Amino acid sequence: MRKKHMNLNERIRQYLDRESFLYRTSPQMQQHLRDAKGETEVERVGEFLIRWSDGRIDPETFYEQVAEPIGGIPLYDLLKSRCRPFTAWSLLRAVELFNGNTALKTIADIGSATGLEAGFLAQTYSQGKVIVCENSKGMIQASRQRFSRQGVTNVDFFEGDMDELPRQYQGLDGILCIHSIPEGKAFREAQYGSPMFTELMIGRLKNLRASLATKGKCVAVFPQAGGATQRAFDRCYVPGLFDQAGFSHISMEYHNYTNKEDMHFDHSLVYGEA
Repeated sequence: MRKKHMNLNERIRQYLDRESFLYRTSPQMQQHLRDAKGETEVERVGEFLIRWSDGRIDPETFYEQVAEPIGGIPLYDLLKSRCRPFTAWSLLRAVELFNGNTALKTIADIGSATGLEAGFLAQTYSQGKVIVCENSKGMIQASRQRFSRQGVTNVDFFEGDMDELPRQYQGLDGILCIHSIPEGKAFREAQYGSPMFTELMIGRLKNLRASLATKGKCVAVFPQAGGATQRAFDRCYVPGLFDQAGFSHISMEYHNYTNKEDMHFDHSLVYGEA
């Protein structure tokens, strides 16, 4: 069992390296921008990120712009590479949890972005099919370019709202959602934990469950904020949402790490079966 676990870790490491998804610090990311387009690009991206954090850029515009490659790598991946340990952990746990289903043939990656995780899943389950669910045309294009470079062909694309997924896909064996479930304007206008937010979450989770086969698996990763008090609340609240949406065999686990810049990250992973 230990040997299998180590092999999966190594496969993930080699895959991320091949995709140039290196563990970068902010200065290293800035140097990449500088090498690609000069100092003005560092300034442009810095101003763009400030406007995004201030709420002056809507999510649709943001994701279209960060899908653009800079020096051969999408800006989204450059930003995300500061959190490479989290990406590696997400892939590790998703594959470990999915592998309990020996008949796994179809997996949907919800909010797939540039297709980094989807590419690994497609190579891991090469006899199956991975559905890339993404509503950003720029991200879809970035995913297509990645899969073409990888030689991956066992993928389908669902371009649109994740709530519409059951209309086209049912009987899925697995669904992976990394930071993608509470997405959209309605969620942005609802306070976390409020009755409105709860109703939205349960409705979305029910839609995802409707796409799954009986005993199909959902692996959902959420960012954590607020320290011990928030974690204590989430330990009851989030699994309860999955329960109310009709999932069973629900479990929750945590992952935290501090990156090379002393930035601390906490995430929770919730697993449930349809």
